[in-house]
Amino acid sequence: MATQKIELKGSSILDLNAIPGIMQYAADSIPGKNKQTYRRFSYDGVVFTVDSADKFCNLIDSGNLYRVTLSETIEGDTRRFALLSANSTEAYLNMARTEATERYIARADFAPEKVDESLLNAIG
Repeated sequence: MATQKIELKGSSILDLNAIPGIMQYAADSIPGKNKQTYRRFSYDGVVFTVDSADKFCNLIDSGNLYRVTLSETIEGDTRRFALLSANSTEAYLNMARTEATERYIARADFAPEKVDESLLNAIG
């Protein structure tokens, strides 16, 4: 059995397909999932399921899914995917802004000026 992570982002997100319908877990299928629902998606010809309440479902429906990480397990001729994480476009943009701010603050050529009377007069 081999397992690997697959990261999809940007336009590769379009390779994920939602299968219409919301399914209910069978009462005896997974402990703690009774009366909860899941949705089905496919990637590269393989169907996988995600809890309906997971943010992934909302992000893909709204078109705001930027990055998703799947776990692919191969056992013999069988491939399975499981959702590991999903991030929104907004979260990505916020992180990019934060990283840009950090880079700006950490610039190597930053040299603080000593504050003296002449500088205060020039500002005022």
